[in-house]
Amino acid sequence: MKKLLLLSLLISASFYGQNTATAVIYRTRIFIDRQLTNKVTVTTNGNANHLSGSMFRMPLNYIDSIKKIIEEGVGKELYAVVDCQYLIKKNGKQKSTYNSGQYVGGLPKACKKKAIFSFEKENYVRLKIRINAFRGIQIGGPNLNYSRVRPYVFIRMKAYDELREKTYSKKIRVYDFEKLESIQYTLGAVSVRNSEIITPDQICAMLRKTFSKMSEKK
Repeated sequence: MKKLLLLSLLISASFYGQNTATAVIYRTRIFIDRQLTNKVTVTTNGNANHLSGSMFRMPLNYIDSIKKIIEEGVGKELYAVVDCQYLIKKNGKQKSTYNSGQYVGGLPKACKKKAIFSFEKENYVRLKIRINAFRGIQIGGPNLNYSRVRPYVFIRMKAYDELREKTYSKKIRVYDFEKLESIQYTLGAVSVRNSEIITPDQICAMLRKTFSKMSEKK
């Protein structure tokens, strides 16, 4: 009886493995609004200077975590085994996004045509992700006011086959995140805004939650 059960499990596993689709994420772009990462902003005559937090960069030790979240999220959508893959430049380095104050680096950055030519998969996935901020109503006067910033995440996902035909398209916007407080002081032509900011751990949690909501959306 045990042998028959083991044989049945092996056959099922083999069947499942042979019928699992494969997909590659060839391009991912993650934008983060500066309102969410800059603690102090000084505005003079309409020109904003981000004094604190302007050097925000997603720590490199978080990039692998972000890729794993993305791969798992896309895998659930496509019922596929998914991984991020990179084209290799002439100098031998991976072609990836640049890590700046508003964009997460270390993510795949290829075009569809080259991805299809370079990677043998059934699906080729492109992701556009924006972590934006919506500022609520300001309470107070012209010299001192208080407001709350509501972060939200937008994800657009598209998949293509080897003939470059679109096989999947979906987008979602999630607002269900904790609001951030912000206070602005104004003296003459100078305004100083002091705000709460989000951390890399919170960014990962927001991405994970949004992909979870995406899988629930029909």
